[in-house]
Amino acid sequence: MSQQTTAETNQKLSRADLFSMAIGQIIGVGIMTMTGIAIGFTGRSVNLAYLLAGVLTILSAIPQIYIGGTANFPGGQYSQIAVLSGQRLAGVYTFVNLAMTLALSMYTLSFADYFMSLVPGVNVKLLGFVVLTALFALHLVGVKQAARLQNVLCVVLAVAIGAYVTFGVTHIQPDYFAPDQFIPAV
Repeated sequence: MSQQTTAETNQKLSRADLFSMAIGQIIGVGIMTMTGIAIGFTGRSVNLAYLLAGVLTILSAIPQIYIGGTANFPGGQYSQIAVLSGQRLAGVYTFVNLAMTLALSMYTLSFADYFMSLVPGVNVKLLGFVVLTALFALHLVGVKQAARLQNVLCVVLAVAIGAYVTFGVTHIQPDYFAPDQFIPAV
């Protein structure tokens, strides 16, 4: 019986694993992948957009954290939504989740674009396909191993953001916060 308990424990994610996954997704998707698009929409006020997005994310995550931390449903968030809000909203969640899952290829293509700046001439689509396939295979091995990789990648992303801020702050132009430059005209 202790072997079964140990096996079950190895398959479950700890709070640190879940926290690292969330931070990794925020940094990897929100900052690394979408910053150029966000600058295109908001101009130099992108930091305000990120601040607002962070506040909205935290506010929308609080109910999910409480529900997920107190009620363990076999079907995860789908079952939580079905029990609390009905089958129709659970179906909507399924379609939204499907769209988010299909967007995973965007993350690997973004990684390939960054990698191409280090190694020019790399086939971006092929590298994205290889990375996506490798991550899929890692998840087949086990969620705990995928979480360990995510923990390492989270540290790498945090170091990259720290280096970006450290070296980038010295390049801020004096007129950065000028009203005509800071918020673009609509």
